[in-house]
Amino acid sequence: MRRRSHLILLLILVLVGLGAWFAMQRWSGSGAGGGEAEVTDAGGPVPGGTLVVAYAGPLDSLNPLVGRSSATMDVLEQLFPSLFEVAFECGLRFEPGLVESWAIGDDGRTLILTLEDDRSWEEGEAIDADDVLVTLNTTMEPELRSHRAASLQGMTFERAGDHEVIVRFDEAMGEFAALGALGRNLVVPEHGLVGVPAADIAAHPYSGDPEVAGPFVVDRWERRGDLVLLAREGDGRPLLDRVVVRVLDDPTARLRAFEAGEVDLVAGLGAQDVQQLATTRPDARIVRRGERFVDFVAWNLADERFADPRVRTALAHAVDVESLIGALLATEEERYGRRAVGTVPPVLCGAHADGIEPLGFEPARARTMLAEAGVDGLGFELAYASGNERREQAALILQQQLAEVGVEVVLQPMDASALYPRLRQGRYEAALVGWAKGLVVDPRPFWGTGGAYNVTGYADDEVDALIERGLEAGVGEEADAVWREVQATIYMEQPALFLYWVDDLVAVDPRFRDTRIDAVSLLGGLERWWVPVGERRYPAEP
Repeated sequence: MRRRSHLILLLILVLVGLGAWFAMQRWSGSGAGGGEAEVTDAGGPVPGGTLVVAYAGPLDSLNPLVGRSSATMDVLEQLFPSLFEVAFECGLRFEPGLVESWAIGDDGRTLILTLEDDRSWEEGEAIDADDVLVTLNTTMEPELRSHRAASLQGMTFERAGDHEVIVRFDEAMGEFAALGALGRNLVVPEHGLVGVPAADIAAHPYSGDPEVAGPFVVDRWERRGDLVLLAREGDGRPLLDRVVVRVLDDPTARLRAFEAGEVDLVAGLGAQDVQQLATTRPDARIVRRGERFVDFVAWNLADERFADPRVRTALAHAVDVESLIGALLATEEERYGRRAVGTVPPVLCGAHADGIEPLGFEPARARTMLAEAGVDGLGFELAYASGNERREQAALILQQQLAEVGVEVVLQPMDASALYPRLRQGRYEAALVGWAKGLVVDPRPFWGTGGAYNVTGYADDEVDALIERGLEAGVGEEADAVWREVQATIYMEQPALFLYWVDDLVAVDPRFRDTRIDAVSLLGGLERWWVPVGERRYPAEP
């Protein structure tokens, strides 16, 4: 991996006065530091120290073009420039990133992006429009199979100068929707992938040893294993010297590592984990990132057993969702989940349909509705990903509850790598699944006719038209009203049995200051995180 010689941090402290300087300047230099800085904590941010983060699974890649998991993207945001910075409070707000300014045409079909002209890659080459073009165009290549390609459909990209890109839309698009579609695409260097076919990018050496341009650089990476990042020296050097990403696939092992002080941050906690930490690590800060993960039962609407909306509504009345939440997402003191009525996350306060009254748990009504629909002896297979403890427990409870109204459910656990292709191909009966929902409302992939993730096969002309109206409205009350109407229409037809939103729970060691863990990112503003000298725990090479 690429490394630079270590600069003497104490000298920098004396010469520059550090503190806010490190936090505020942009990174345009190169190099990687190593070792803990011998400096004095004067009560404010000082450089040095190591953060150890535990993840449940390995990073997909070190190339953002092919990285898929949220954990992967959290880390890659520390290595690659993002077109825009993203802030969040009840909704997204886009701020300058690599794009320092932008303007949308009066017809809503053109967006001009002006890039910063003082950013460079690790080896010193300037970041320019060619890098942005190769990033966006490659993302749309079918052979790459990027899950971000769907949001870029209907767009074309042109170079208008060394630091200017023109984005054209097939149809008028509001500014917010356009920025949301482009938003967090991480830019890769054009010269790193010259001549590489899209189908070969995932296996290309660059995807394991990239040239980067973020606040950190890669020190070493064990594929399918741990990763070590080092501070990129130069203007805007991050305060931490090092970030270690440890892969601990066993949730019990992750929790024990945090309890033992071997890791500083662990995400994906369950309610019982939080309850345990109250005893074993009462000093831990528990951060609730908000409900962005929704679990539901997808009905295959091409299957005649689920074609009648009365049957789907009856099945919803047969399930006690509140008891599921109590069993899976609550402690004696707190609930870490809430009823779902759609797939617009509750953290999007205005757009989420709080006014929808969820269908009640009414087993007698469920039996009556099934009889009225002419259903006698309904049975089906319920597929779900094995190894997901929450869904394994939920599947058992669903099986028991549906049996009470005469519905026989055969549980069908399978590896996630086998399940999701079957969902996309419509080769299933019913499936207990979940999605991590984005923070820009765009229901097309999930509920639009023919959407890439529309696994139920739902199609409704009225909903398609509403979605287009909402996208044109962009952001604000007009758009929010449309999204609430979309949710209400879909909920009435019950193409899926919406269960619950799961609160994303994170434990972080209180030694770390100025952390930003929110709905947008687990490692937000990582270049500004710091740890006092007297509270540093790890040797120079953990």
